[in-house]
Parts: sequence; C-alpha cells; structure tokens
Amino acid sequence: MDIQRLGLIDYLFRAIEHTEEGDSNHSIAMFFLKNYNRIGKLNIYDVADECYVSRSSVRRFCKQIGYHNFQDFKRGFRAFDFRYNYFMQMHEKENYREWYAGEVASTIKEVDEMISQNDLEKIAQRIYESKKVLFFSSYSSAQCVMEFQRPLVLLNKIIHVMTDTKFSAKEILACTENDSVFMVSTMGNFARNNLKIMADCLAYKGLITTSHDPDFKKCFTDIYYLTKKDYSNIKSVQGKYGTVYLFDILYNVYLKKYGNRNL
Repeated sequence: MDIQRLGLIDYLFRAIEHTEEGDSNHSIAMFFLKNYNRIGKLNIYDVADECYVSRSSVRRFCKQIGYHNFQDFKRGFRAFDFRYNYFMQMHEKENYREWYAGEVASTIKEVDEMISQNDLEKIAQRIYESKKVLFFSSYSSAQCVMEFQRPLVLLNKIIHVMTDTKFSAKEILACTENDSVFMVSTMGNFARNNLKIMADCLAYKGLITTSHDPDFKKCFTDIYYLTKKDYSNIKSVQGKYGTVYLFDILYNVYLKKYGNRNL
C-alpha cells in the first residue's frame, strides 16, 4: 500500500506499536521517527549501520510501505513533508490562538453551508435503510467515524468501520444495491487511490472530503464537501474539525429520526 494513502508518521508509529523491541522493523521505524529531518541526507548504509540491521532489511521495510527501494522512499518522504507545510505554517502566525479559534468557528459555519439539513437526513435514512453499511476512512479520520459507530449500537444499528490500513477491496466489491459504502477522505488521497474499486462497487457510494477532485464525480453517488475551497493533499483545520462536527450533527439527526423506533 502506498505510503501516500496512510501518512508516513502514522505508519511509523503503528510499526512500533505492533512490533517488539529488537525487531528490525521496530528499529528502523524508531530511527526514522527520531531522525525525521535527516532522512533526505541519509543513505541506506547509514540507516543499516545505525539500526544494526542489514541493508536488505531496510529495503524490505521500504517495500512494505509500497516503495521500490530506499531512494524511492526518500522521495515519498519529501512529498509527505510537503503535504504538511500548510499545517506547519499555521503555527508561525503571531496571533495563532485567535486565528485558530476563528478558523474552527468558520469551519462549522462552512459545513452548515455546504451540507444541508436535508443532506444529513438523506444520509441518516441511507444508513437506516441499508442492509449493510461500510465506512472506509483514512487513518487520521478513523477516530471520528468510530465515535459515530459506537452509539449507533445502542440504537440497534451496526455499521462497519475500516481504515486504510485494513482496506478490503473484496468486501467493497461484495456489496450490493441494498448496501451503502461511505468513504471519509479529507485530503482526497485515500479516495483517489481507490477510484477503480469504488467505480466497480454496486452499492450506494458517498464521499466526505475537502478535496474537489473532478474525478470523484465519476465514481461516487454523492459527494459531501466540507469546504468551498479545494484542500486536496492539504492537512487543514477545516478537514480536521469539519469531520468531527459533521459526524456529531449526523448522529443527532439519526437519533431524532430513528432512535425511538429501536428503543
């Protein structure tokens, strides 16, 4: 799986969490995290020596992420770094706290403008009436979706949540016209990398995003934009807080419309 779909830092932390100290992948992942700013200057010999692993172990690690070799990995690292420039630049503002509060407030207002009450009711109805509901989310948005998933159980509605680390093309393609698949891809990378699969899926397909990539319209039944501006490949306040707000108000709509039917 291409690291662009996951977010490199997220992947490195997961590699540490799911391996033991002494494991070569654990050592390599920890080294990359500790030496983030040096990656562009390192060669494979440096990494192997400082991690006490073989060069082939470094190559295997890079291939597990989705790159052909270590050089390809370094290019991906630079691309990942570029994607976060917008987010890092926010913190350079002198009036950061005031500016940030304004961005959060405007994000809520913009979501209300972009996604109407009727849209929310349609989504809630779709979830309620679908035989099976799948939510596929990029790793960074997964927590929001899971916090939406859990209270729905109390209303006798089970939705399935999968992140990009456990993306199942087979499960998507097994869905029928009676099912619904929602994808949450705030920056658009996750959706963009899976357009072919989504195009072949027979279920209703909804996308929640800040990316205005025109190719999405070819594959998704409905697109719910969190923003007016295109934030493709950009980590933004709008994407982060817009997603949280959307799922909170969506749960409220679902509870009001269908809660009493299941209690």
